[in-house]
Amino acid sequence: MIVMTELIKSCSHEKVAAAAVASIGSGFQGLIGDAASARNLEVGSYAAFCVRRFAREADEGDWQDLAQRVEGEDMPILAGLRYILEISLPADLRRISAAVHERHVEQQRLWRSNHSA
Repeated sequence: MIVMTELIKSCSHEKVAAAAVASIGSGFQGLIGDAASARNLEVGSYAAFCVRRFAREADEGDWQDLAQRVEGEDMPILAGLRYILEISLPADLRRISAAVHERHVEQQRLWRSNHSA
């Protein structure tokens, strides 16, 4: 629960949210940029808006899904932010985001296998 509280507190700020989205990766940042542009917002403003909306409107199931998403992650705040933004994306962008995420997971797996002792 502490991670989710920290996620909401930190990523409700536009500059923090923008930096976090950039940390997730350029492909995902592009998707969020498209969604933000459609609403005449900057990436950080859109991401912070989505986080604040999630905090206000999420039901118990949404919070449970978020908890599952961050559990065991190396970077739980980024994983949680990604989840919140993915459920905020229009349906057509979600499919693209899923493909980008799969590539990212595979890249992480390869990196870990190449850098483990």
